[in-house]
Amino acid sequence: MHRNTQAQDCCARKGPMKRFWLPAITSLLTFAVGLFVFAAAHRRSTSVTADIKPVRLAHPCFDRVELRQELGATAKLTLLEAACGSPYSKVEIAIENTGDKAIRGYDVGIIEDYEYKKNVESSQGVVTNYGAVLAVGERRSLNFEGGFTTGLSYGRPTGNYQRSVLWIKRLDYTDGTNWVSKLHRCSPGSNQICSGSSQLCAAP
Repeated sequence: MHRNTQAQDCCARKGPMKRFWLPAITSLLTFAVGLFVFAAAHRRSTSVTADIKPVRLAHPCFDRVELRQELGATAKLTLLEAACGSPYSKVEIAIENTGDKAIRGYDVGIIEDYEYKKNVESSQGVVTNYGAVLAVGERRSLNFEGGFTTGLSYGRPTGNYQRSVLWIKRLDYTDGTNWVSKLHRCSPGSNQICSGSSQLCAAP
């Protein structure tokens, strides 16, 4: 009789313990599943957000791009595309070898004007010591993308894009000779001659 009483007491103690642990384990599993779902949703939303890029609204603006040609240059520039937004621009041109010598290198300059920031100059070119980059009659396209996505330069507003001017700065030929442009950016107070709507000067 004494042993049966102990067994009944033991079972009586286990019963309440089971009733206590079962809700606790259920709550813990529910919390863990909820945490996993939240983490997965957050990771998915983060990856989607990273792929979103700001939309740039642009319109054709061929009238705002000037190509400056010089006598003596055995290559010419042709405007293929011009698209402008408020603080940026995209210009695509073609450079063509119109001379009788192969070109092993060239440099094309661009100056951009914005409402409050003028004479933003850069260039794009290529040169090789092996063969030619532009055979006689050959041409290739160049892309110039400029501007300020935030509308600021060193914390100051740039204003809207206004115009661009492009010109050939240098040509290097496979025979070892070269041609160098006489045009360059104007400097205040200089005695050089500025012509056209751009900020390019030609030595007198």
